[in-house]
Amino acid sequence: MEELPKDQREFCYYCDKEILDDDWVLKPIYITHSNGVKEEVTRKFHYDCLPVFLEKQKSDKEYAQYLNELGLQVIVEAL
Repeated sequence: MEELPKDQREFCYYCDKEILDDDWVLKPIYITHSNGVKEEVTRKFHYDCLPVFLEKQKSDKEYAQYLNELGLQVIVEAL
């Protein structure tokens, strides 16, 4: 079987490994651009990577809220 060129293959948004067959899910996420505009985009994840990504996002948000409570200015993104 001939392998596809890298620019035509699909990769996991979290681990950046190639996505094969049916081991993936789509998840809408928010991305903040450098000008401050938020955009909802859909990204592909491995089935096993999505819970890890969501847990990391949750802990990052909680840490940012903690820093804000200490008086440090941190932008907190909504999940």
